[in-house]
Amino acid sequence: MQKYGIIKLHIKELMDSKNISRKCILEKTRLKNEVFNRYYYNDIKKADFKVLCKICSALECDIVDIISYEEYRIKN
Repeated sequence: MQKYGIIKLHIKELMDSKNISRKCILEKTRLKNEVFNRYYYNDIKKADFKVLCKICSALECDIVDIISYEEYRIKN
């Protein structure tokens, strides 16, 4: 089986660094708490670009500030 790596979200870390509360983001994005929680806790299966755009707008950041790719590496 081929491993491709993983995509990680860094929303919590960026919010912490900017001292922005979850309540503030929920008010700005008008996302449901359950939806935002999946992104906040990096627990999504398929990303919704509209949700990511709302989060970037609320955090006043670029997509590269909240998302990264980690290549799969075989451990020896």
